[in-house]
Amino acid sequence: MISSYTGSTSLTLVQDNGASMRINGVELVSNFPIDSVFTNTVTYNLVASQAYDIEIDWVDYGGPGGITLKWDIGAGSVAIPAERFAIKSDVGSSPVQISVACPGKYEQVPSTTDQC
Repeated sequence: MISSYTGSTSLTLVQDNGASMRINGVELVSNFPIDSVFTNTVTYNLVASQAYDIEIDWVDYGGPGGITLKWDIGAGSVAIPAERFAIKSDVGSSPVQISVACPGKYEQVPSTTDQC
């Protein structure tokens, strides 16, 4: 993720069901409830134009599921815009890629539209 803001920022991970999140290798969220939507908010100091390595592991135990990463950079909590994400090897010009492993179903090659 490439920040557009400098300062203390609330990052909110809304998950159904479980997820963990690391920024630059430091685990900030690790919550794997069995059957619920859960919201985790952490505070992180960002610097404008700096790239941050964000890793999210997510699991859906069945039924509807989803995950959203939001930030509050002074205008309320909103989903981080897609253009703020890039692949580590080409920061700034590539879209985010998603790898999906569907236990018991299949694994897909990374793309921006993977679904189980």
